[in-house]
Amino acid sequence: MNSGNLSALDRIQAAANSGDLDLVLTTIDEVCAPDMIVSTPLKLTVSGAEAQKVVFRTLHETGRIAQTWGVVDTAAQMRQLGLIPDIKH
Repeated sequence: MNSGNLSALDRIQAAANSGDLDLVLTTIDEVCAPDMIVSTPLKLTVSGAEAQKVVFRTLHETGRIAQTWGVVDTAAQMRQLGLIPDIKH
C-alpha cells in the first residue's frame, strides 16, 4: 500500500474516531473516490462515496448496535497454535 493510501485511511479513521459527523462527511469527499465500492447490509439508494456517507450518518444516528460482522482468520489462528506450519515466502 502506498503512502497516499495510508494517509487517506489514517484521515478517515481519525475523522470517524472524532465523533464529528461533519468532519467525517468532509473527509469522505476529500479522500474517497466518487465511485468507490461500498459493501454494507444497509439498504441503499445511492452508490459510491454518497453510500459511504449514508453508512456514517446511520452509524451516528443509531442509539443501539443493530448488527455486527466478524471476520475470522482461521489459518492464522491455526499457525499461532502450531497446528499448521508458518510458510515464509
